[in-house]
Amino acid sequence: MSTACQRPSARHRPDEVTVHQQAFYRAHPAAIDEPNAGGLAVCRTDREGVVALNGSAAHLWRQLRLGAPVEHLARDLVAEFGADPQAAANDASQLLQMLASLGLVEQVASVEAAPGRPAPPTADDRIAALAFVGTLLSPAQPAPEAHDRDGGFWEAVVRLAARYRLSPLLWSRIVRTPNGDRLPGWVAAQLHAQYRLNHDQNTRIRVQALEAVAELNRCGIEPILLKGIAHLFAGTYPDPAARTLSDIDLMVPPEALPEATAALEAIGYRGNYQAPIDYANFHHGAPLYRAGEVAPIELHRAPVMLRFAPLLPTNDAVARSVALDRGVRVLDPTHAALHAVIHAQLVDRYFALGRFPLRELVDFAWLLHRDGDAVDWDEIRGAFASHSRALHAFALAARRLLGTSVPSALGRGLGAELFWWRARSELRREWLAIWNSRIGRLSGESLCRTRGCSGSFLSVNRARLWRIGNYLVSRTRSPERG
Repeated sequence: MSTACQRPSARHRPDEVTVHQQAFYRAHPAAIDEPNAGGLAVCRTDREGVVALNGSAAHLWRQLRLGAPVEHLARDLVAEFGADPQAAANDASQLLQMLASLGLVEQVASVEAAPGRPAPPTADDRIAALAFVGTLLSPAQPAPEAHDRDGGFWEAVVRLAARYRLSPLLWSRIVRTPNGDRLPGWVAAQLHAQYRLNHDQNTRIRVQALEAVAELNRCGIEPILLKGIAHLFAGTYPDPAARTLSDIDLMVPPEALPEATAALEAIGYRGNYQAPIDYANFHHGAPLYRAGEVAPIELHRAPVMLRFAPLLPTNDAVARSVALDRGVRVLDPTHAALHAVIHAQLVDRYFALGRFPLRELVDFAWLLHRDGDAVDWDEIRGAFASHSRALHAFALAARRLLGTSVPSALGRGLGAELFWWRARSELRREWLAIWNSRIGRLSGESLCRTRGCSGSFLSVNRARLWRIGNYLVSRTRSPERG
């Protein structure tokens, strides 16, 4: 660490962090759609408490801090542990009650479960909701009418938005539509409450990011903002409260990563070095947490996972990055579009899972709306030469769902059409989504993320056997839990 960055002492030591503290410090405001209580909950981050969670409770907590609605918590629990659906719903409710009793979750708003709130939506409702949300969130298409829809349709819209963490953007857009003030009361109340929560969170995240950037600038490091924090600072969306964020992604030159980490630790951040991940060979360092903050900071040495680094080389990304004010930079338009596709289709594996990356598609549409003329499509096609089907599938979904203007040569081919069919089929049939999640959790990439395996054939299959065994044991016990 350079002399200019030295401080008399650090308030925390990196090795003080435990795995359970990691879950606590990463907690952030999350809207919880509880069908019975009809309430919204937000995770508190202003306490020094440590909660020890394990098994299904730990799994639910991980989903909770990512903003998942309760119905999705239960569905993921069924997929992960083979639990009975009713037992899974009971587990989710009990977890919320336990967290509330410990002061880690508080009731911050009430959403009335209006008489006659509809039953679960049908398959046709879910497909209609997808088309409506895609059109509404697109900057390139006229806003659809927001009235004369039945209750099942609105239930599907609310659930779809919650699943992809698009509720604040949905509210921001829907109130500007013709007759947007004629929404069902419970829909308006829920979306508006989530919008307010996200407004408060993004305000705090911006302040937190500015402090971290100023500290890095003091050390002579000018970070490049990635993903959500880049959208927030670059003004990708007209409304700064529209885009949800769960962390602050800052890319620094690889050789500056140790100095940047030490600089943030000096102002109170602590890294979870006990996680089962070899961060020395990962595209970012250990997430850094500080008590009272709503988001961790991830310092990247590369914009994407190292296995996909040839598609977006770090040196090129740094050399062509664009300077903003306040000592930060963002990816240039071509690299920003390329990064969105890589992250959605390859890193988050939406293409392999046959699932629409709806939030990333919306980001992509707004990026092109702002900087589309500056995007070099030949460069993007060249980068995806070995993953062309994933690129075509993304382009097809962007065009059909959001009306995004992409070159006519993209979004074509049997692979893209098969992806479209798979993703719509999963949306229509919830049981297919559950089995898709189960299969996805047996992939080598998923296992190595959660179990810390090296990626070798032996380590991957050892982790795979462990997960299958854990699933079978949990399934035999699930009736007793109900």
